[in-house]
Amino acid sequence: RKEVSDRYGDAFVRGMDDVYREALADEASVSGEGERDYFLDRKEMPEEVPGYLCKLVLHAPEEWYDIVSGQPLPEGVKNNFKEIGVSFDASSRLRRARIDFYHWKLTDKLRKDKASPNE
Repeated sequence: RKEVSDRYGDAFVRGMDDVYREALADEASVSGEGERDYFLDRKEMPEEVPGYLCKLVLHAPEEWYDIVSGQPLPEGVKNNFKEIGVSFDASSRLRRARIDFYHWKLTDKLRKDKASPNE
C-alpha cells in the first residue's frame, strides 16, 4: 500500500478505498447466492483484498489503474512486464475469493474500448 501511495499518490489510494467500498456494497461483486455473506464474514479478506488491488496497479496499471481507483491512468504509466505475473496472481486470487466486481468493470471497459477503437 505504501509503494502504491508513493508511486501514485494519496488521491489514488483514496480512490482505491472508495471503489473497494463500492465493491463491498455491490451484491453483484460476489457471485452466487449466499456467497456475499461468506465473503464479508472472512476476516482475512478485508486486509488481503487491498493488497491484491495494489499488486494489480503496480504491475498492470494499463489495465487496472482506472478500474481500481476510478481515476484516469496518468500519462506515461506503463505495465511492468517483467513482473506482470504478480498481477495475474492477484487477479486470480480475487476471482477465487469470488470477488467479481473488478473483473466485471474491466470487462465493461474492454467492451467499450472494442466498440470505439479510434478513441
